[in-house]
Amino acid sequence: MARLFIVALVAGSPTRVALAQDLAATAAFLDLGLGARTMAMGGASVAVVDGAAALRDNPAGLAQLRGLHFTSFYSTEYGLSSLGAAALAAPSFGLGATYFLSPDNQVRDDPPAPASDTFDVTSLAATAGVGARLGPLALGVSLTHVRHALYQTTGTGLTGSAGLLLQAGPLRVGVVGRHLFGEMTYASTADPFDPVYAAGFALMGREFVVTGEYEVPGSEDRSGGIARAGLEVRLGRLLDLRAGAAYQVAQDLLDPSAGIGIHLGGLRLDYAYTLPAVLPETHRLALAVRF
Repeated sequence: MARLFIVALVAGSPTRVALAQDLAATAAFLDLGLGARTMAMGGASVAVVDGAAALRDNPAGLAQLRGLHFTSFYSTEYGLSSLGAAALAAPSFGLGATYFLSPDNQVRDDPPAPASDTFDVTSLAATAGVGARLGPLALGVSLTHVRHALYQTTGTGLTGSAGLLLQAGPLRVGVVGRHLFGEMTYASTADPFDPVYAAGFALMGREFVVTGEYEVPGSEDRSGGIARAGLEVRLGRLLDLRAGAAYQVAQDLLDPSAGIGIHLGGLRLDYAYTLPAVLPETHRLALAVRF
């Protein structure tokens, strides 16, 4: 008798609700970011260069870093799964790891019958990236190795991202392509990674940041785009206030977000709150350190 694996993979944030609606997106957890700062700003991250989080957001940002940066976070996504990440970056180089765990999923017979067993879904990813500067232009690439385990099936895959970042005074303009190639390979099948392309800007003032971007899927259907915008305001030396939103064009859904950042010397604590239009609210707490 065939098995139907019912998995509560709500692997998304308000800036990634489209992924929750497309649970087949290959290694969708990779799109959930490495921190909480830009998550509170609608997810607009392509041009911000938030320390070690640039490894995922736009690897070209690695070329603009000064000093050593570390970031880490843990969150329980909608009470159904656990997500965590850590990344370390120095000028022009970065390393990071991300994991996603959805435990105690029920195995049901097809046609439906009472649950006969439970299983965990585990995904692990390791990423390495490099960046280089050519005058005001920065370029960067990254490679990510993914391992995925679901019930009695395991798979591995390799994919990569590439980005550009242009600096003109306080203005940054960036473009990035994520998951540009590769596929997840299983025992009897393969699933290509889903490419994503994004372009955005960030106006980096002394006491504020204004950022926006637009993302489209790499498929032939470009109607699933997401527009994001965010604002950060610095209050003194200790506190940042952040707010933003993501608008899913095809679904006509608006997903607001907000958060704060607390500065303690070279250490920053970031909190993000998101309120998706079709999923429960979620919270994320992250640590960012500059040495």
